[in-house]
Amino acid sequence: MPRHRTSVSCTLALAIFLFTVTMVTGALSPVSILSPAGSISGRVTVDGKPASSILVTAIAGQSVNRLDAAARAVSDVAGKYQISGLPPGDYQVWTLTPI
Repeated sequence: MPRHRTSVSCTLALAIFLFTVTMVTGALSPVSILSPAGSISGRVTVDGKPASSILVTAIAGQSVNRLDAAARAVSDVAGKYQISGLPPGDYQVWTLTPI
């Protein structure tokens, strides 16, 4: 009979261990860690008045290449814009207007 108790104890311990490992690895999955979490918003004005339909870009890091834009938005009629879905980091915000 002691052998049966040992077998049940080992099975129970193994089940608890596997459950714990599954919960920990699920909580630390790369998808949840790397998910975009930030946003940048603001208002575009020209001479103090709202500027609509202005392309606004968020460029990651110190790049000066406009083609490296992490995300883009267009200002609305009130000049407001919001760029969402950005991963953590440093960004430059540029407006791109016709010359």
